[in-house]
Amino acid sequence: MSVVLTLRDSVAACRDAYETVIESVAGPLDERVFGDVQAAWRAYYQEVFGPFDRQLRAESALGQVDAYVPVSVSHHNLERLFEALAAELPADARLADAPIPERVLDLDVGIRRLRLLLTSRAAEPTPFGD
Repeated sequence: MSVVLTLRDSVAACRDAYETVIESVAGPLDERVFGDVQAAWRAYYQEVFGPFDRQLRAESALGQVDAYVPVSVSHHNLERLFEALAAELPADARLADAPIPERVLDLDVGIRRLRLLLTSRAAEPTPFGD
């Protein structure tokens, strides 16, 4: 018997699993090895966020998913930022070695704000009762 999760349940699962990404960036982000941070992100993005995103897309035909669209967009934006950094840095480089330091700042802010967004979407009741 499979369990059908609501979108809010799925966001809560993302929030809980996202802590592995947060742990990978503990301390000053620019001192972290890019490949380590990227590996934590990639595992989360593919294994946890991926199923949520597919569920969101499937349920979008039914409507009432607007509250969860920012979660999806934020994840995809961070993925694009990781792709940009991957084109500039070898996996064993420190983030401080990024040729465009603003990208590291954007990554730091994006990771921390996504945590807040996941926490708020998992906790807030939605107007459509899921």
